[in-house]
Amino acid sequence: MKIQDAADLFDLENLPVMKQFRAYMASSYDREGGNYDWGNYEQVIGQDGVIMDVDGPGIITRMWSADPAGQIRIYLDMNDSPVIDEPFEQFLQRLPLHFGVGYPQPNTPEFEAAIAALKPLGHTAYCPIPFNNGCKIVLSPVPQVYYQVNYMLCDVPHGLPTFSDNNRQTNAGEYTRIIDKISHSSYAQSPSVKRTNGRSLLKAGEQCVLFDQGGPLIIRALRIKLQWPEDEAKNRHLKENLLLRAYWDEDLSIEGLPGHRRPSVKSPVAAFFMDFGAFDSYETMLISKRGTEYTCQFPMPVRKRAVIELLNASCLDTGNIEYEIEYTNQTDWTEELCQFKALYHCEDSTFGYDLGNYRNDVMYLRNQNGHHNYPILRAYGKGHFIGCCFHVDLSETPCPRAGCEADDAVFVDDDPHRTMWGTGNEDYVNDAWGIHPVITPLSGGKNTDRKAFFGYRLHISDCIPFSRKLAFTLEHGSSNNCTGLYRSVAYYYLKSGASNVFIDGVPPRRINHYYSI
Repeated sequence: MKIQDAADLFDLENLPVMKQFRAYMASSYDREGGNYDWGNYEQVIGQDGVIMDVDGPGIITRMWSADPAGQIRIYLDMNDSPVIDEPFEQFLQRLPLHFGVGYPQPNTPEFEAAIAALKPLGHTAYCPIPFNNGCKIVLSPVPQVYYQVNYMLCDVPHGLPTFSDNNRQTNAGEYTRIIDKISHSSYAQSPSVKRTNGRSLLKAGEQCVLFDQGGPLIIRALRIKLQWPEDEAKNRHLKENLLLRAYWDEDLSIEGLPGHRRPSVKSPVAAFFMDFGAFDSYETMLISKRGTEYTCQFPMPVRKRAVIELLNASCLDTGNIEYEIEYTNQTDWTEELCQFKALYHCEDSTFGYDLGNYRNDVMYLRNQNGHHNYPILRAYGKGHFIGCCFHVDLSETPCPRAGCEADDAVFVDDDPHRTMWGTGNEDYVNDAWGIHPVITPLSGGKNTDRKAFFGYRLHISDCIPFSRKLAFTLEHGSSNNCTGLYRSVAYYYLKSGASNVFIDGVPPRRINHYYSI
């Protein structure tokens, strides 16, 4: 991936391209495996809490805090003088690509205005902060705050000038282009874009082919329009059993298993488009729902042949289904391109301790290895993770209070230095103090009721590359306390020929059975 300016980090053309960097995250997670996820640092020197201290060229891609306090100092390229020395909250608010309203007190006009506008609490900034010879970030005087800092270390020089307050002002044009890319993700229209469309009505058990084309090509957009049943039980049943499957290249023929295929995309249609009933309409950078029409714009490179199908595995007939696929033929093929993957997974139940007293019991649980976490994705090979969505139903646990306290934990290539341990589900989706009704281009979510919540996040500039394998997991409740129904879709790219552990596709109300759909 070539980075000529900061806007390239958000360019969809670069999304499928093999990455030449390693992703890391510094956070305030509880080092003992509990839920005391604030005020923890890599080390404390006098009055300075060290968030990170790394060598080499790299880029900070995301900064988040629920309650920024104290003074932040950022030292770049081994300089003794900081390029940033100001109050932490003021720094985040001044950064381009910042969103979040801080933490207005509940039941105040400011709080109600933020909720009504679907804005997250806390502070998040996606402003790229490049450095070429090391980065050190400290907070003083060791404030007891929640924080996360995502960054990459590059295998080769990235070519961007080191960040400074001066070039932050002179790079206003770059930030404008980034905002445009995030807010208007559609590809530039050109005569080379081709479209195939059609209609179908699927009886129970039937399937239809939406797309079957030879490559090389890149699918640019997939749109599906359909009407779900109004009856709640029928609606839920059809949403869980109308399945989207896509096959690229070697997926269509598995060596040693004649007649078998292995889909790269396998998910219920609704879940693939992040529809778990939280919002009637939404628009993110790559996925949207407008009325009864779904759209996704993940670029999907295909070298030899692409096949996209719908399968009605329900007991109901569908209404009329309309679809459209946009794609461009490629005159050549580069080995740097990876294949798009999307896998659905469901577990019922994720068994927990189900301790009911949060303060006196749950807070003292410990989870230091993530072995019993809910796995959103396990993948083998070379590729990069670019996002997920998840829905959690904790109606079976006596302590749903602990649900959003569940941490995200990412394990990359068995390298402990690249393990990323978060501070809570709401923090992962760039919110704070619970998951509120939020829709932004890169993240959002909603508490659908007191015991269920939905969240999503797209890792565009902060994707997570892996060379051998990756496990992206969530605790189910603080330190895996909660029993519940977890459903999710993982979006990622894999180098052609890599494999997956197919943990996906179990219908709700089955207990920890894994099989393909």
